[in-house]
Amino acid sequence: MQRINLVDGRVFLYDENTYELRQENKERPNLGEKVQGLFTRFMRVTPRGDLIFRTTSGTTPGKYWYQTIRFLDLDKVKDRKDLTDMEKVKLLYEGDIAVWCNDPSWLYYWQYRGTRRGFSIKPEYRPHRRNPEIPGTTCKHIERVLSVLGFHMTTIVKQYRRYGIFKHESESFEGDANENV
Repeated sequence: MQRINLVDGRVFLYDENTYELRQENKERPNLGEKVQGLFTRFMRVTPRGDLIFRTTSGTTPGKYWYQTIRFLDLDKVKDRKDLTDMEKVKLLYEGDIAVWCNDPSWLYYWQYRGTRRGFSIKPEYRPHRRNPEIPGTTCKHIERVLSVLGFHMTTIVKQYRRYGIFKHESESFEGDANENV
């Protein structure tokens, strides 16, 4: 089963041949332009540990789409006592993830492709018959979230601590001391 893996803020299929996805993204020359104008905001962590983001629509002003990022290795990493909480999040970034978006292009095209490759949170079994050869792997909103995910590491650690996903306080941040004042 193929999964997505985060490496330096870029998306790669996690299997023996990551070259495929790199080539697919190169064949989408205008993707960078589409992603550039979008604004993404971290919203919250669910009790399960999923990360929820909100990204602006690229076509309709005032409209937003919601994305979910799930670290598939969270259960293996969260109780490790030999790592600090920040090291756990860094390890999660290097592991497998699954994604989902409520944008129509994801729901009616990319979700099916994600299900076939094993990185869609919600499965979709209806094959997309229009443009079956279109290159790429995810919608532009998920691409945007994955490009800014690294900037939210401390927020993710704090949220995981707040919801009890990370059980022990192994390190503190400068901002933690000011929160109690």
